[in-house]
Amino acid sequence: YLYKAKEPESMTNVGVGNSWGSIVQMEKYVVDINSDIGEGFGSYEFGLDSEIIKHVTSINLACGWHAGDPAIMDKTVKLAKVHGIAVGAHPGYPDLLGFGRRAMTITRDDAKNYLLYQVGAAAAIAAANGVALSHVKLHGAFYNQACVDEKLADGVLDALQALNDSLNFFNNREACFAQESFGDIRACVSGAQGDVKGGVKGNGDCDIQNICKSNGNGDAQYAGKISEKGDARSGLMLMALSGSYIIREARRRGISVCEEVFADRGYNADGTLVDRRSPGAFIHDADEAAERVVRMVREGSVKTVDGGVLPIRADSVCVHGDNPQAVEFAAKIRRGLQAAGIKVAAPVNWRK
Repeated sequence: YLYKAKEPESMTNVGVGNSWGSIVQMEKYVVDINSDIGEGFGSYEFGLDSEIIKHVTSINLACGWHAGDPAIMDKTVKLAKVHGIAVGAHPGYPDLLGFGRRAMTITRDDAKNYLLYQVGAAAAIAAANGVALSHVKLHGAFYNQACVDEKLADGVLDALQALNDSLNFFNNREACFAQESFGDIRACVSGAQGDVKGGVKGNGDCDIQNICKSNGNGDAQYAGKISEKGDARSGLMLMALSGSYIIREARRRGISVCEEVFADRGYNADGTLVDRRSPGAFIHDADEAAERVVRMVREGSVKTVDGGVLPIRADSVCVHGDNPQAVEFAAKIRRGLQAAGIKVAAPVNWRK
């Protein structure tokens, strides 16, 4: 799982729900609140990004295929930076007309390349603004299918591993992204073939050293720069549906994970989300949503659409930005969590 909470010996583990801590002393319960934003296109605005961002701790940035465009991506990253919000990439299917909510049939390699292409764009725009991506969360049909389709999930995880096993510049924010240019980024990958060095040379000089440690099998383990706030070495994290196949496989591969729950969506007995076209798909009452979220975090369970109770792990709570009540939901959920003694914090320093 993520960090084990630094608890007094008398404090017991809270079970399925959420009991992780961070590099610093933290409360018994900690959770992130995330929202999908930057989902306009051209002159079309979508959602209340400037308002909802005041109540969340991380955002998922649309990367241009289901929504968003370069100008909106840049504007959204700047907004997140002003508010000190963690930024993740939010890649979807190439489906502007359907807002990425229509299922597609693609190969494992397609899934890998779709993710690489979009995360690359998000990372470049973030880097130009002095921001490092913290995580990746798929959008819409891509998200739903990859949670249950092993082929798609494996393609997505192939891409994440390729990114995290490359120059690993995504999370070396203090070493590189604070610079006015990329500078001279050097990293090493140690394996059976020996050391491979690569870099992008610019006007500055940003030399990352000693970020690679080799174990007996020749595998590379990356370590980002350690600051007084702790170890931010984990690379890009996967944010995905709690308990899903893609979460389990990511953890098996050693990829950092953040198990996501939904404040405003109904759950099936198998842990998947109720289809948007079906009864019980949405929670419309903000107070009910806030109560559900507190229960998911503290008790590790959620009521399903058929009246059952589903065990669930809540590391991050999604409040959909396209919900007309999104701002009210986000504000009430955050207040409800804090009133219940639950710390609200971004997943920047999380690790598997």
